[in-house]
Amino acid sequence: MSIAESWNVRRTSKGLVHAFFAQRLTSKVPGVTDVGLKPRQIKKVAVIGGGLMGSRIATALHLSNISVVLNKINLDYLQKGMKTLQ
Repeated sequence: MSIAESWNVRRTSKGLVHAFFAQRLTSKVPGVTDVGLKPRQIKKVAVIGGGLMGSRIATALHLSNISVVLNKINLDYLQKGMKTLQ
């Protein structure tokens, strides 16, 4: 392994370690996580865009019995997105 490759591996490794600990710290936010807040049940979700990703997200939510509103900027695109969902 060359010096450049070794440096890149160390840099990547340090970044992954940082991301790991940063994620752990977000579960311990003073004034938020220590006051006993409970997550609310999701009843309705708006999905902006009915393309490949948006239609798959809307389908997954619908299959989980969550009400979905699909938002598109163009009626033709909306109809195409609705076809994908069916």
